[in-house]
Amino acid sequence: MGNDKAVTVTVTTVAGDTERRRTFSTLSTCTTSSLVSVKSRRPPHVSSTEKVRELVRLALTRLRVLLSERNGTRKPISQKGLFAYNYVEPLFNWWGANYRVLLTQCLGRVEARDAFGSATKLVNGASHNYAGFYKATAEAERLQRLCLEMLPVSESDAVPFLRDETHQAIAKFLGADFCFTTSTGYGSNYIALPALVDCATVVIMDENCHNSMFTGVFLGICPNLRKFKHNNMDHLETLLSGCVDATDNIIVAIEGLYSIEADVPPLDEIHRLKKEYGFTLYCDEAHSFLSLGKTGRGCLEYWNDYHPENPLPWDLIDIRTGTLSKAVGGIGGIIVGKGQFQESVRERIENLDEQENASLPSSTMAQTLWVLGQPARISRSLQRLANISRFCREELERFGIFVYGDIGTPVLPVYTGRPSVSAKLSYALRCAGLLATPVCTPAVPFWESRVRINLSADFTDEEVNRLVEAVIHAAASVGICRSPSSVQFVFQTDEESFTVEEDPEEAERSYDWVRGLIRMDATMGPTSQQRQLFDTTCGPRILEIGHKSRVQYGIGAGGARWIYGTSPPHLAVEKLIATATGMQAGLTYADASIGLASTIAALSRPLLGYTKHYLLFERGASQFVRDGIVMAPKKDAPTLLSYIDLFQLVQQIRKLSRSNQRLCLTVYVRVGEDSAHHLLSNVLEEIATITGP
Repeated sequence: MGNDKAVTVTVTTVAGDTERRRTFSTLSTCTTSSLVSVKSRRPPHVSSTEKVRELVRLALTRLRVLLSERNGTRKPISQKGLFAYNYVEPLFNWWGANYRVLLTQCLGRVEARDAFGSATKLVNGASHNYAGFYKATAEAERLQRLCLEMLPVSESDAVPFLRDETHQAIAKFLGADFCFTTSTGYGSNYIALPALVDCATVVIMDENCHNSMFTGVFLGICPNLRKFKHNNMDHLETLLSGCVDATDNIIVAIEGLYSIEADVPPLDEIHRLKKEYGFTLYCDEAHSFLSLGKTGRGCLEYWNDYHPENPLPWDLIDIRTGTLSKAVGGIGGIIVGKGQFQESVRERIENLDEQENASLPSSTMAQTLWVLGQPARISRSLQRLANISRFCREELERFGIFVYGDIGTPVLPVYTGRPSVSAKLSYALRCAGLLATPVCTPAVPFWESRVRINLSADFTDEEVNRLVEAVIHAAASVGICRSPSSVQFVFQTDEESFTVEEDPEEAERSYDWVRGLIRMDATMGPTSQQRQLFDTTCGPRILEIGHKSRVQYGIGAGGARWIYGTSPPHLAVEKLIATATGMQAGLTYADASIGLASTIAALSRPLLGYTKHYLLFERGASQFVRDGIVMAPKKDAPTLLSYIDLFQLVQQIRKLSRSNQRLCLTVYVRVGEDSAHHLLSNVLEEIATITGP
């Protein structure tokens, strides 16, 4: 085990009058056969009776939505939107009682408010704070305060010292030849995969990979995509053997940790297939970076930890992507890999219309370097996280609760079967003091709905015990496990061993390193338009508001809105944007350009109640408008029409409106600093007059 320290944890479980005590080492491993047995488990089946009950429940939900509608209620006009409106939103928000607005930092314990204004303190099972780095120490808080005051920018080129050190630190940590950063984790796949895909490339991807990976392939030149069943190596080999003679370039794309299944890919089988077929292995480590492996290096390290007798080579994975918005707690993405791919990725980045897609906020760089500069803290946190995971899994399964996934992974997807039961369990957990996320179709098969609970090294022993107790009692209340008798769980560790620094100087060294980089960029970095704009428009009052907001809500992204909720500042900003633009609602994106592409794709979905759908956009529109059109579903896609100027736009709309068909017109108009706003306002009023209400 080298220099690793084994920490022994004693766990006592009391059920009725019986007590059993078990002891295990944080560095203990399981055998290959035990991992295989875990992967071979299958969830229970939903009976025919339960399926009928579910259909009745959905019908009653639809009726309740219908009865609650008022005159002027605007309903979605796409099939997916209508499904969410009628079923997903009312059930998953539990008619507002499970709506979540977070009033505190996204840590192990969080205060959340529902739609009715009632706030409660909950164990936070909805955050991605896997390794516990969201909790700011005194040094981390000083770094963030210094960063906001000296470098309030999100332009990587404006902070070359921080940028270069961040790239080098991540590449070194993951044993890669290069590193590029992107504005979001979604953006890492959005940029990397098109850079690797040409007309001679076949991409074979696990069917459960994240949407951003599929998007990345679709945006490539001549995309040729095939999907294999989740973690099914026989199916993968069949696809490989069928295309190996037809192309010289095959990419197999996987994830390091599939967060909704909580499992890792069978890397030993992938290694065997790679030696035989010679493909490029692409891995998205969004959920495995700094959450799996003894030192946080992801799925390959995790695999070797559990298979010390037959470790796999570190160069098995050719290119990795990941996010800094989960375990690290910032906003951003990473692309790392072997040197042979560096120029292709660099060229893709340089050809982007908006370079902001390859930029990180300075605060994220500071947080990333602060974390990576403390390897001993990382190892201690991940040891604790693995212990928590094993304890929770064993206790839940002992009570007959089926939990998807592999040993030691920091996610607990609890099987519910029926979608409405997943929604009900999520609400029951909230009532029991645990925040957790319901998951249903299309993210998972309809009859394999579940509730996902994310674990964190930040949990205290008491919070771990409360989590397990809450899940067991809530699961019994919705009928997916037997009702427990008097049960007490004792997950007990020497918590001080995980909080007291083994190397007292580690945090100080990391702090001094990052502080020095911030000051160098502030005094020696290039002129930044963002910084100039900030200095001329924002005074000390704005800085103080920023500090107070960070102290109250933290810097951690925590997760997507549908997973963990949102915060009052986020809602306030969206409301201000809607008011300023005269709209009913607003939606913000961490990455404006990819947000634009996603919006175009969403607006291009098949619509209900219209005989024809036209999408009108400015000729020469940005790359991200074109990307959105490429990302849109091909079935029943809108007819595309381009216009040269606003005058031609009005002419086209006037001509289309003469048709007797029921038309839907989606118009994209770019509003920039050089736009003639008065003319644009008049044109939009004329369009509204032509099309009517």
